[in-house]
Amino acid sequence: MSTLIIAQGVVGGLFIAEDTVLHDEIKKTVGDKVKNDFQANGTDVFDFSINMLHYLLDCCGIRGWDDFNNTPKPPSCCNRTIIDGDSSWDDERQECASDPPTAPDSYYNQEGCYVVLQDKILEHLTLIAVAFAVILFIQLLEVIFACLIVKDVNNADSKVGPY
Repeated sequence: MSTLIIAQGVVGGLFIAEDTVLHDEIKKTVGDKVKNDFQANGTDVFDFSINMLHYLLDCCGIRGWDDFNNTPKPPSCCNRTIIDGDSSWDDERQECASDPPTAPDSYYNQEGCYVVLQDKILEHLTLIAVAFAVILFIQLLEVIFACLIVKDVNNADSKVGPY
């Protein structure tokens, strides 16, 4: 359990820090999956999740437009003002949703979802770090109490249980 607490601390620290090997590896792995497997009209969980990320975070791809070099940008990459806009945005919405899209690049979000998500995490870094530290502290207390219980059980003079 102690080893797990140390590992959680190390991974948590790597994740909270801005530029680490962990971030590079996540961007590369997930970005390559988007580049190779993502289908804008796909019905599986991965495609749905990426489309929701695009919409909710106002972003496009994991690393940005680079994830869609060989394919047209999906409609979910359109700016949210175009997707949610009133009837005056119908032409722009149609250009983004056409197959292949005919919309100019200015209609699309340009920033990658990983960078946007990382920025949102950094906005609340203090709160996240405190929550993470509290969780690690509670786990450390569990290890200490477990050691005390084992010590007490191994003590020949003490009695544990209803006997």
